Amino acid sequence: MAQSEKKIKPVPGLKETVGKEIVGNAIVMVIIVLCAWGLTFHTWGPAGGIGTYLGFIACMVPFFTIIQAYVPFINKRAELGHGKWELKEDEAGLPAEPLTNVWSLILPKALIYGFGSMLIVVALIKLTGWQPTTLWVVLLVLVIQIVTTTLLIKEYLPRHLLSFAAAVKEGKKTAPQPLAGYFIVEHVVPFFLLQAYINGCVANRAFHFELAKAGQSYVPGPALVPDVFITFVLLALIHWMFSNALTRGDVRLGRVPAENLKNLSAWAALGIIFGAGLVAAVVYGFILKIGGVPGLSVGMAVIFKMAVIALSIILGSWIGIRWGGSREYAEMQQG
Repeated sequence: MAQSEKKIKPVPGLKETVGKEIVGNAIVMVIIVLCAWGLTFHTWGPAGGIGTYLGFIACMVPFFTIIQAYVPFINKRAELGHGKWELKEDEAGLPAEPLTNVWSLILPKALIYGFGSMLIVVALIKLTGWQPTTLWVVLLVLVIQIVTTTLLIKEYLPRHLLSFAAAVKEGKKTAPQPLAGYFIVEHVVPFFLLQAYINGCVANRAFHFELAKAGQSYVPGPALVPDVFITFVLLALIHWMFSNALTRGDVRLGRVPAENLKNLSAWAALGIIFGAGLVAAVVYGFILKIGGVPGLSVGMAVIFKMAVIALSIILGSWIGIRWGGSREYAEMQQG
């Protein structure tokens, strides 16, 4: 073979795609749990004790069981239109179920697996009086996360992707949803509930640490303002990514009236996100200043953080819908 010739890599089928996703999910969960280990038990000072361990389990297991089971669906749907995988001959003939909404498909069992396993572990620790080390707690969470997400992915991902691929191939398009309703129901509400849960946990841990470090009865303003900027920017970027992937698949199904979505460049999107984050932080600091308060109680700081989370998800999702929707529609028109 001539050196100029490129070896064509075969496009994986459904079975291989799901198998790779299961392996990839396990690797991602290892990275996430290791990062959470460092953040929870080291970044905010050395921590231990049964209360911290139970909090770590209660926060990590439900959130990541749900979110890590959900993300493969929207990513793989988006990848189908770009030729990253395909239905092989022996897969194309398999009976496909009626296509259902991803949330309605996985959420009932994901909630049971996530909160159920968390409650069982917490109850066993409390009832047996076990005093685990930090390492044992982290390993326990990692094993639970890999098991629950693997079970969900293995059960639901092949079925949904088969239905999705069949619907796209046969040109079965649903009636477009009103864009505002699609934006709120599919993007903003579910992700706000999830992010409020995990970020409430993070805020409670971080704000108590800052309060203790300052030796005050409140979280000082200099700790709150940077947190607003960081939280806003990170969540907006994350949900730009999530909404981009989700919208691309829904455009293929005709669920999104993408013909009216305006294209948005990467630099414009980044400028909007970082600019909005800066404005949010400045306004937050200004409110504290004109209120004449040096800081907020942990409870009030968490409440204000929920507002920041909501605004960042709204912006990130809006950018993601415009970004993914306009590009996917243009690609479909080009054939």
